[in-house]
Amino acid sequence: MQNAAADAAIQQGIRKQVQAFKALNPNLLVMGNYNLAANITNPGFTVDPSQIGLWDVIFNEAVIGQSFSIETWNNSPPGAFMQGLIKSELAIAPGGTLIFAQSGLPGGSNGLTGNQSGWSSRQWQAVRYGFAAAMQRNYHYLFNCGQQAYSCIGLTDEQVQKVSGAPNYGWLSAGTQRLDAPQSEPWSNGVWRRRFPNGWVL
Repeated sequence: MQNAAADAAIQQGIRKQVQAFKALNPNLLVMGNYNLAANITNPGFTVDPSQIGLWDVIFNEAVIGQSFSIETWNNSPPGAFMQGLIKSELAIAPGGTLIFAQSGLPGGSNGLTGNQSGWSSRQWQAVRYGFAAAMQRNYHYLFNCGQQAYSCIGLTDEQVQKVSGAPNYGWLSAGTQRLDAPQSEPWSNGVWRRRFPNGWVL
């Protein structure tokens, strides 16, 4: 059961905590393991104004791959879970990002275990699914092998980064070029599409 007063108090308290970190060092990037994407889809939940533009990085743990994942319980029609992530972006500070984490197969089953050299097409298809979903927006993608907290392998793509001081760009585009803006809904028959100069992500 939602309690508006409790929701607001918790969110306002979180803001005070973030502000305290920033007061210690204004240059800190503050990241939150943030469940807003799931909560924001619950009837009766209200985002407190204190959360808007607050976080440098939102870490959405287990978007795919757990029984409690937003993709597991909110994926009808297919891709519906993306709406929770999109709505949660209002909490990201200008220039910030969202980390889209995957810890298993679609539907909540653990299937990303063991050595990747032994993975079948099913595992790789699941990773491509998560990666493609993350690229519909400008999210960073991370997958977690075996649903273990410390076996993460981070992947990023199409994000402007620096390697040894020089810009390092993704393979689908030169720099920040995109043919399509971040996508907010399916393109056709439930399929999401985003086009880049050197390829499409479906």
